[in-house]
Amino acid sequence: MQEEASRQSSCWLIPQPSHAALSGEIGAALRKDLFPGLDKATIHAIALHDAGWGLEDARAIQASRASVAYRPASFISSPVAASIQAWKGSIDIAEKASGAAGGYMVSRHFWLISEAHGKASAAADQKRLADFRSQEQQRQERLGKKSGMDRPTLDKLTEGLQICDLISLYICCGLGSAVELPYGALLTCTGPDAYRITPSTLSSEKTFSIQALLHPKTKADSGATFTARFA
Repeated sequence: MQEEASRQSSCWLIPQPSHAALSGEIGAALRKDLFPGLDKATIHAIALHDAGWGLEDARAIQASRASVAYRPASFISSPVAASIQAWKGSIDIAEKASGAAGGYMVSRHFWLISEAHGKASAAADQKRLADFRSQEQQRQERLGKKSGMDRPTLDKLTEGLQICDLISLYICCGLGSAVELPYGALLTCTGPDAYRITPSTLSSEKTFSIQALLHPKTKADSGATFTARFA
């Protein structure tokens, strides 16, 4: 669904906050026996986990609408400093809007991403990422105590965020090949806008939707709503 315009004549733009909102919808549909601790507040945190990318995405959309020659780039190609700024903003928003457990989940989520990211980064960026992890470790200790939950419970909630993130990203990027999810589940695209998770991590059959902007826009088309049906 979303492809980099640097390799394509056109692409669909899906802002990170929209992807996160889809993740939240998926979170609300997860099986309660797999993730019994997810409640309204922590699902809200999942829906906000990429809110810190809002300003950068708004700039990209503005540039897309201003110039046909603009070439949008995937968030994975963002400089490390910009990514860290977006991560911190996302964590701050989740903590403020969803409480201690929600803030912990998002902080831990990006802590783990930064750890993997650092292995392939230049020395200066590795230092930035290490500093980020050190700061977030302190935040996680504070939020963990404030939440009243033990570490295994909080990490289980983080796993819920991660699986929702993966399913949403799979939908948004338009992959056709099967991918393995946590808990030995296999996520497969079975047809146009049709998906299956085996064994299912969702409580029942669900249909999700997400809006995307066409770049470059045309007189006939500037955006669309895509659906994802899980049987």
